[in-house]
Amino acid sequence: MPQRPLFPEKPGLQVAICDFDEMNLQIGERIELERIDSADKTRYFTSLIGYLRNQSLLVKTPIVDGLPLPIADEALMAMRVFSGTKAFAFVVPVIRVCTSPAHYLHLAFPGTIQCAEIRKALRVSLRLAAKAKAVNAQGLPQGVEITDLSISGAHVESDKMLGQKGQHLQLSFAFRINPNDYEAHLNLKARIQSVEHPTPAREGSAVYVHGVEFEDLGSAEMILLQSYIYQLLIAEHHRIV
Repeated sequence: MPQRPLFPEKPGLQVAICDFDEMNLQIGERIELERIDSADKTRYFTSLIGYLRNQSLLVKTPIVDGLPLPIADEALMAMRVFSGTKAFAFVVPVIRVCTSPAHYLHLAFPGTIQCAEIRKALRVSLRLAAKAKAVNAQGLPQGVEITDLSISGAHVESDKMLGQKGQHLQLSFAFRINPNDYEAHLNLKARIQSVEHPTPAREGSAVYVHGVEFEDLGSAEMILLQSYIYQLLIAEHHRIV
């Protein structure tokens, strides 16, 4: 079966060959699906129904605009999934497209499985509204924008300087985690590591860019951040910075 790199060549992302058991797949697991023998490079999301070791996988057919995604028998599919701190990817053909008793895809069992360790410092680019306030400062929090995010910190843009290097901030932001569309709200303590002074912004005004490091993260906050970052990575690999 033809193979190609299934992960981007980015610093901090090392790809290896892994065993099926390392994925620790569970029924209902969220899986990304991409048709690689088609001009359509859209990535769709589906979930695992079950598998029979060394024989086949069963996944739900993605639903688009209320209809099952049209897929042909023998089409080649790239599948990606996150488990723990690793991302996994493999290519399998469709054995059969099934419509009864439900719409699902009968896929070949994966042979070669690529995996990549998602390091703590791996960052993803995004545009996420947030609020920031210097610790012990008076007044209301300032509206800011997070432009990249990792488990250890972020870059924060604002039209006013948030503080000097070494000072502490309270940084608040929210995001949604699939597949249950859970809205997570985080209020994190962060230390300013760097400040880039005003540069032209997209609208012609000036912005300060602050590099911040998160401090005193609890286990629940860490898990939410990991889940959100993995969700972005599995959906759009070009976000890795």
